[in-house]
Amino acid sequence: MQNTFSTAIFIQIMVSVVAICFTGFVMLDVSLGSPQFMSSFVYMNAMFIQILLYCFFGHSIMTNSEDVNLAMYMSNWYISEKSVRKTFIILMERCKAPIIFTAAKIFPVNLVTLSWIMRSSYSFLAVLRTMYDRDNKN
Repeated sequence: MQNTFSTAIFIQIMVSVVAICFTGFVMLDVSLGSPQFMSSFVYMNAMFIQILLYCFFGHSIMTNSEDVNLAMYMSNWYISEKSVRKTFIILMERCKAPIIFTAAKIFPVNLVTLSWIMRSSYSFLAVLRTMYDRDNKN
């Protein structure tokens, strides 16, 4: 699943960062309550929700996969037959590393990444706004 969706999630996140940034830029130039402001606001929220879904569920899978090892250890696996104990030991070793989905194998898809995405979008927006204001003053 990681190999199938990794590149697509990366592209989605990058496009969403750019879309949020430019939509915010458009929203700064129109009046509050105007139809263009409202449609831009709805579009920006849709972009945010798309990223939120990837990041929320990626984070949820990561934290839940960390709990599997503890749950297996807390069971009565040591009372089982020898073959079952061996299987449990192998599974517990495998479960020591959490499942982490990545975007193009560059960065993890979790809530920390969502925070980074929002900060990056705002930073790009601030740069755009500064450049736009400087060009309009001249």
